[in-house]
Amino acid sequence: AQLPREMSPGTSGQEPRRFSHEEFLALPTEQKQLLMRLRRHHYVDYFDHLVADNPTIHATGDISPSYAQLHGGSLRDIRIRLRRRGFTVKLIFLIRDPVDRIQSQLRLIRREGHVPELSRIADPDQALAMHYLSARCERHSRYEHTLAAIEAAFPANDVLVEFHERLFQPASHARLARFLKLDLPPPQLTKKINAAPGPRCRDNNLLRAIAHHYAPTYAACRERFGDQVEQLW
Repeated sequence: AQLPREMSPGTSGQEPRRFSHEEFLALPTEQKQLLMRLRRHHYVDYFDHLVADNPTIHATGDISPSYAQLHGGSLRDIRIRLRRRGFTVKLIFLIRDPVDRIQSQLRLIRREGHVPELSRIADPDQALAMHYLSARCERHSRYEHTLAAIEAAFPANDVLVEFHERLFQPASHARLARFLKLDLPPPQLTKKINAAPGPRCRDNNLLRAIAHHYAPTYAACRERFGDQVEQLW
């Protein structure tokens, strides 16, 4: 998606013109997303209108692996802006054994064809050997960086770190409800959304190499979450 000419920064570097709340909401979704990156107040506008236009809605949220790339300053800015608009801001960070997460990410990438150089490789092990060392993979898999950014931006009682390996269980659903202080609807624990099935790595040496590469990530998680890491990963 591209921004219309009147929304884009000019050649002299000036910022795009300010859009009214109504003009912003009328834009297509992809243009909204691009403009939210250029003018952060539109980020808050977007979530505000989701609840303001319907008095029966008491909570809203957003989920994307891209949030894992943000520094503490950016997370803090998001929190401050939302709180000024009247939101109670809670952060949920889902983590998964890095070796498993990286394989899952690769299967999704190959299924969607987002990275042609990975999709063209017939052998999934060769694709994995290329993928796990890439900057794309590192940005989403170095939990120690994301956790440090979260800790710098949010008080501990506003953060829930949950393990993917135990996410789809009644106890996890109950933890989430208590954390959000919401009466959540019953979960559909057997329904899979956005699953990316595919062949798993056959090369155990490659899996050990990935685990060794992410040794600091495992160590940081063990330091924070103790025996849970050993039990689940």
